[in-house]
Amino acid sequence: MTTCNEKSKGVQKELLRIIQSNDIQPILEIIAITIDEVRADSKQLPQLYNRICPLIPARSKYNKRYWMAAYVLYYSRAQFKELLDALKKVDHEIRKLYKYLGNLEKKDKRRKRKDVLSLEYLYSMTLENLYELQHNRKVILEEVKRIVRQLVE
Repeated sequence: MTTCNEKSKGVQKELLRIIQSNDIQPILEIIAITIDEVRADSKQLPQLYNRICPLIPARSKYNKRYWMAAYVLYYSRAQFKELLDALKKVDHEIRKLYKYLGNLEKKDKRRKRKDVLSLEYLYSMTLENLYELQHNRKVILEEVKRIVRQLVE
């Protein structure tokens, strides 16, 4: 009995770590939203809720939907690992581009007229890259949504 209780506590700690992780937050949010969307039509969601219910602390500050999303992510992490890695990479590149755009804007204010065209070109190319990365991010999150639907419907 103690072993089962220890295992449950371990899973509970891991679920809490997932919920609190900033890196996983975008995927966790998409999973939670998708669970809400399929709630009425899902045959597996009540079973999932019954499995997760004992793992949710009585005084949890997190909504039950986040615990369910963390549970789905925890037990299906192999399916999400590649997507999570890709999302982290895209988010990192987006942050780098925003920083680069900020630097270009600062340089633009200090430059003379002849350099403006080259800065505008760099700025437009950077924006194109940023839009492409944002599109890639959206595609990754849509794939997460598709996988979650398969898991819980």
